[in-house]
Amino acid sequence: MNITLRRVYDTPQLTFGILQLGIHTFTTLEDAFHIPKIAGKTRIPHGIYPIDLRTTSPMAARYVERFGEQHAGMIWVKNVPNFDYVYIHVGNDPEDTDGCLLIGRTINLKGGVVGQSVDAYKEFFPLVMAALERNEQVSLTITDQFT
Repeated sequence: MNITLRRVYDTPQLTFGILQLGIHTFTTLEDAFHIPKIAGKTRIPHGIYPIDLRTTSPMAARYVERFGEQHAGMIWVKNVPNFDYVYIHVGNDPEDTDGCLLIGRTINLKGGVVGQSVDAYKEFFPLVMAALERNEQVSLTITDQFT
């Protein structure tokens, strides 16, 4: 299974994108691009990354409390240069990213937020989880397509 992320808009503070998984479309919010990397405040480089599940983290424990026992771990974007434990998770604004990808359904350019993040995550997580449970290789392809 391949998940695609087309980054379509960025500012010095944030990056918006469109995440596609089959027929399912979501919005994303990430931190801005910066060299050198700033821990917790820089988006990951474009490229192709394997996706796995990380079950042992404080965030995974919080998500079990929030979403129930079926939440087996965090969707983990692996092998990101100079980053550890990049997740796709719930959040609305750049303060929530901590170097990760936030998933949503809407984008508010003026406000710098994604909306309906929990609803989007509740749709996205089971799709990825089912593929991982079938032992499918799951990857994320990120491209920058700024206008």
